[in-house]
Amino acid sequence: WYVAPSIIHTFLESHDFTGKKILLFATAGSSSFGNTLAELKPSAPGAVMREGMVLHLITKKAVEKLVEMLQHEG
Repeated sequence: WYVAPSIIHTFLESHDFTGKKILLFATAGSSSFGNTLAELKPSAPGAVMREGMVLHLITKKAVEKLVEMLQHEG
């Protein structure tokens, strides 16, 4: 609970994400990101990583909002 599966760490550690932006998203019934961000950051040194959105009962409007937010960040 509240952490990413081990396979995500393996994926991040297998690639160089230096200078890349990583926006986390999760699918969940009721939980939040918890410690996920803090736990994943060491697996992608040099990357800019932040929480994005928990996709719970996601609507088209919410997806559009996320895409708009990402476009404004550059």
